[in-house]
Amino acid sequence: MKKNLSLFLLLFLVSGCATKKVGVKFFFEENAISLRDNFSVSIVIDSDTVRCKVNKGGVEIPKAYVNKETPAAIVFETDNQAFTINIPDARSLYPDQDMVWIFGVDQRPFNPVIGALSMEEIQADSITKEVFYLKLDPQESGDGLMFISKQ
Repeated sequence: MKKNLSLFLLLFLVSGCATKKVGVKFFFEENAISLRDNFSVSIVIDSDTVRCKVNKGGVEIPKAYVNKETPAAIVFETDNQAFTINIPDARSLYPDQDMVWIFGVDQRPFNPVIGALSMEEIQADSITKEVFYLKLDPQESGDGLMFISKQ
């Protein structure tokens, strides 16, 4: 009985602290920028902020923290860039498959191939100077998601 209780507690603690590693890429305009491990990603939910552990070109996402149906914000920082992307549901941040997070910046004149803005938005918007984006790029199946922030 004692052995079963210990095993249960161990499994509970491990599952509660579960993380999933996602790859991270960064593009400025259409150019890939080498990050190495010289970047940070933080997740903000309500008034709590968790800085994700950077590990070999990716970050570890804590499941317990993003397992909530609530808005979140992702803060991405490098030596030369820092921006925030709002996410409507934090649960979309914890992938059920291999995933790459593609962060990027697109400046005027905007490139429709990147997909952050449609041709209609590009033609109609004369105010936006740059667009920050986060693509959740699934590596096994599906189309993924893209979130943007206009500045």
